This record gives sequence, C-alpha cells and structure tokens, in this order.
Amino acid sequence: MRILHVVSTLSRAGGGISVAVSEWCGHLAASGVEVLLLTREEAEEELVSIPPGVDLAAVPGGKLLGGPFLRRVEAEHAGKPFALVHQHGLWTPAARAAARFARRHELPTVLSPHGMLEPWALEHHARRKKAAMRLYQRRDLEAAAVLHATAESEAEQFRRLGFGQPVAILPIGVELRPPRPASRRENRVALTLSRIDPKKNLAALLNAWSAVRPEGWKLVVAGAGDPVLTEQLKRQARRLGLAETVEFPGAVFGAEKGAAFERADLFVLPSFSENFGIVVAEAMSHGLPVIATTGTPWRLLAEKHAGWWVAPEAGALAAALREATDLSPTERAAMGSRARGLVCERFQWPAIAHDTLAVYRWMLGDGEKPACLLS
Repeated sequence: MRILHVVSTLSRAGGGISVAVSEWCGHLAASGVEVLLLTREEAEEELVSIPPGVDLAAVPGGKLLGGPFLRRVEAEHAGKPFALVHQHGLWTPAARAAARFARRHELPTVLSPHGMLEPWALEHHARRKKAAMRLYQRRDLEAAAVLHATAESEAEQFRRLGFGQPVAILPIGVELRPPRPASRRENRVALTLSRIDPKKNLAALLNAWSAVRPEGWKLVVAGAGDPVLTEQLKRQARRLGLAETVEFPGAVFGAEKGAAFERADLFVLPSFSENFGIVVAEAMSHGLPVIATTGTPWRLLAEKHAGWWVAPEAGALAAALREATDLSPTERAAMGSRARGLVCERFQWPAIAHDTLAVYRWMLGDGEKPACLLS
C-alpha cells in the first residue's frame, strides 16, 4: 500500500502539526506502509525531523503553487501509483492541488483539517474563508471519503457544518518521557509554550497571573509568532508589575523545548480554541499537571484528576492557578504522574498508526470498519 501524505509545511515554525504529521508518517512506515510525504521546500535546518522509512518530496516555491505541486505528484503517481491520499490542512494551494489530483485519479482521500474548521479559526479572516468555502473548499471537503478528527468535539463541529461522511477519531500521539525525578528546586515554574497568536489568549493569562502572584513562582511564556502581539504582551507584563516573574524566552525547539518542560512544575494552555492542543499531550508526557481551557478538548484532565479544565477567562484561569500553586510538590507530582499515565494509555503513536492503517484498509475494501470510525 502506497500512501501520499500532503502538508503545506514541515518547518519547525509550523509547530505541532508539522511534528505530528512527520511522526505519524514514520509510525505508518514502521507498520509496513509505503509513505511519500509531499511538502514545500524548506531550508535543511528549518525542517522538523523526518523519520526513517518516509520518502520526502519537496516542491520549490515559497507558496507551494498548485502547478509545480501537481506536476511533481503526477510524476510520482506515474512511477508507482498511490492507493489513497491523506491531506493535512485546508485553504492552501497544497490542499487544493491535492484535492484536484485525488479527483482526477479517483483516489479515496482522508482529510485532516487539524482544527481549521473550528469556530474560532473560521472567524479569523472570516470573509476570505467564506469566499474560499464557496469557491472550492466545501467541494473538496465533501469529496473526501473520510474526515479525520482528533477529538469528538471536532467531529461534532464537522456535523454542525453539514459534512456527513464517516469521521475517524484519531488523537495525535507524543513520545512518552521517562518519569520525572522529585524536584528539589525552591523556585517553581509555570510554563506556557505555543505560537504567539491571538487565539492563544495570553493576555488573559497575564491578567490571571497578576491576580494570583504566587510566591516563589515564575511564569515562562515560550514561543514565537506575531512580533507586534509579542511586544504588546511584554508591555502588558511590565504595566502589571510582572517584569520579575514573567519571562519571554522566544521560540524553543528540540532539546531546548524538552528542557523547558523538564524545568517546569505546571503547564498552562489558555487558548480560546484548539481542536486538540498537541502541546498539552507533550506536557503530560513529561509528567506535568496541566491547566487547559474549555476551548480545548481536554475535559479528561479534570475527570482523571490530572489537571484543570476551565473557561478561557482571566478569573477562571486565576482560580486554577491559585489552586495549582497552593498544592504541595507531592500533590502536584501525583497529578503529573496521572497525566503521564494517560499519555501511556491513550496517546502513543504505535496504537494510533494501527488504527489509521485499519481506516485505510477499510477505505480500500480490505478490512472491517474500525471502532474509531463514526458513520
């Protein structure tokens, strides 16, 4: 079985989606699937790690124009045909070209929107997206044989938008980290790590931190993104008198990212909206308790006593921060241990790749309908 995976970018700046697609393809390849991963050409040092066994094809051109993309994928298909297409993301020339290629060759398609159909995302540049939906995007979505949701809440959004085809609910996997040793540090760290973007609701987090001001704690706001918003947040921190307790280290990747998790005692994702929030699972894999918002699908944190699931408002975030920072180190460590256990149980790539392969086989008429597939 040869599968074409298409994603607009695999750069480190692309964040969680780039990492997830790369790792997903690697585990599919380890399961015996032939995977060609097609993306935009990036500088070598900007690419996320490409796993062994995955063939990478990159198309030159800053915007991955449809013409060059189609020529490359047609040539690959002529050499050795694909069984199906797995498309990641919407709105881009890459996504449009992948849909055109699949229709032209009557190939079944799995389409993973990766949160791009969530209400908050649709409201961002709403006029442009409404026009695109009318012109081509709804047709491409309706043509997909299977839509992929990372959580039930995302599947429910597909139905609200009127898409009725089967939906595969497959979470994003993360690498399980070794158990954390007991921390002997006197100073504690609350970490938030994401792209600096209005969706991440970081202004509310700063207001919440100002309201709590936990003694002996520091808030680290890691990530890069909108430089204007970043400067606004830094000015807000200074205005609130938080210059000594809030740090903005910028983007962290690879070993630096792992070290940031290891130095933390608590993780916070205050987003207005996330279809999954890969960084939450990463934090849990490092044995951290997590504060996430009801704009994310992480109700599990509260249900399993591994963290907090609160409204994306400064008051609710402050209440959770106060409770989390008032816990003893032993109590926080117990919550973090439960979080790590959930990753071990539910968010490991080999099991996700197994279910993905079952979906592919069902699409090709070579297997029974898997339990992760909703009609």
